[in-house]
Amino acid sequence: MHTIEIQDKLVAELAHRAKTPAARTALVEKDLRDFFAARDLEPQDRERLDHHATELNHEAEDVLGYQVISGVAVSTNP
Repeated sequence: MHTIEIQDKLVAELAHRAKTPAARTALVEKDLRDFFAARDLEPQDRERLDHHATELNHEAEDVLGYQVISGVAVSTNP
């Protein structure tokens, strides 16, 4: 087991949301796992977006070409 320092307000909120020490530990462990997992996916997501960036940009330009603002058609094509 390891000990970390957490602000009193956060400890009070944690105790309010998870009533037992085991529940608090489980909540913190789950949230840390979720946090780390989300960070691990970012480079993969970035690679996917970069790989398809040109195609996505063309689709966005196409959609904007049909956009209507206040009843006036806006064209991005000259």
